[in-house]
Amino acid sequence: SSCRQPLTTGLLHVCTNTAKSSFWTDGTGESRPGPAWRFDRTECPNAAIENGRNQLFYKLIAVCGKHRRIFLPIDSRRVFVVVYLEGFTFCFDAHKTPRGYVWVIETEKGFLGISSMANPVEYHYGQFPPQDIDWAKLIPYIGPASAALARYDGLLSSIPNPAVLLSPLTTQEAVISSKIEGTQSTMGEILEYEAEGASAGLTPEKEADINEVLNYREAVWQAIEALRELPLCQRVIKKAQWTLLQGVRGQDKSPGEYRKVPNWIGPSGCTIDNARYVPISADKLGEGMSNWEKYIHGQAPDKLIQLAILHAEFEALHPFLDGNGRIGRMFVPLFLYKAGLIQGPIFYVSAYLEANRDEYYDRLLAVSRDGNWSDWCAFFLKTLKIQAEDNHDKAKSVLDLYEAKKNQIIKLTRSQYAIHSLDFIFERPIFRSSAFLNCRKIPKPTATRILSVLRSEKILKPLREARGRRSGVYAFSELLNIAEGKKVF
Repeated sequence: SSCRQPLTTGLLHVCTNTAKSSFWTDGTGESRPGPAWRFDRTECPNAAIENGRNQLFYKLIAVCGKHRRIFLPIDSRRVFVVVYLEGFTFCFDAHKTPRGYVWVIETEKGFLGISSMANPVEYHYGQFPPQDIDWAKLIPYIGPASAALARYDGLLSSIPNPAVLLSPLTTQEAVISSKIEGTQSTMGEILEYEAEGASAGLTPEKEADINEVLNYREAVWQAIEALRELPLCQRVIKKAQWTLLQGVRGQDKSPGEYRKVPNWIGPSGCTIDNARYVPISADKLGEGMSNWEKYIHGQAPDKLIQLAILHAEFEALHPFLDGNGRIGRMFVPLFLYKAGLIQGPIFYVSAYLEANRDEYYDRLLAVSRDGNWSDWCAFFLKTLKIQAEDNHDKAKSVLDLYEAKKNQIIKLTRSQYAIHSLDFIFERPIFRSSAFLNCRKIPKPTATRILSVLRSEKILKPLREARGRRSGVYAFSELLNIAEGKKVF
């Protein structure tokens, strides 16, 4: 589709990266060098607000005669772009190719292609830790984030066994953090796979996605266990990354070891020359990680700002060949716990980051590109506040459900094993009947009777009925729907 607005000037304000080439094209793939032009970064005073924030605009001045219209090349993923011309605004779509953004402008001389193959943003050598944080900007964010976190921690301390009761929320965090990196699976699929194993009948691709999520959850549990004896250090991080990659995609990428070669971030298949971001060089990575570890244990004016800086720096360093994003997000609850900000390392941060993925990546990139640590910290503090509130509400719902079901199950079963049964279905909200009947804490005849009661009272929903020697599969749907944040089961 084409934008039919006439262009009467060569002055464009385009939301994109720095362009570096232009070319004439006849639309058949043949091209020749384009005219002289310049492309300068500028703040557009009339910038539209997209996704709740002002955009950074760039000014393209092409010396190529009268522009008549802009149209779209047929290519891959579409990207929203805003153009300003002589006081009025219109919008069009641009397309992101493996080599960057491309527009085609029809001029009186022919079609002019504009390529945004920018030089990649490189790591911010010599700028960590930052010295120019704008505290005046951040103070309005620190108080609300700290208060929300303290409120959540207060509730956490009242939960008798948070590791058990909040187990589904931990699984959901693993699902969402992995989803940010492209893994496609749901919490229901994860728990059903755990219950049924190889009999779940999944495709190899789906099973691979599920195993990545299970590895993430296992890595979290192992890191929590390690922190009982160790400080939060590189050793804990390396072990978590090793666990993350066991038996899944990336297992051939030196699990548990820092990279010894360059890596870069950009479209699939891109080279380092047209990458979006190039992390620290491998020869300086050891020193970079050492400085990062020292900053974990250093004195800082505010712990939440310290965490924001640590998360951004870890992602900027990108120390591993795979798993950097997931380890960086896993680091958040571990730091909150070791810093004494929460009483247990149970905090879920990925939902807001996944919902605002583009801004998350843009803010991280701006740290290295522009030295803009303050805006990143503001975004991160907003993330912590919103996630602390969401975590509080979900944990409160789980605790209320636990108390309600405790009274109900005690009254229905009149059994001394009622609480053991309740803890079982909270820890494993999707399970095989054989697992429940073989629970060591409940005699088998009693477990059989209790399971029958839970089914008949519709506390459990059958996902698969038992047949012959084949166990039934049951779901505690009320708990699962709380973890999902919507009615799924």
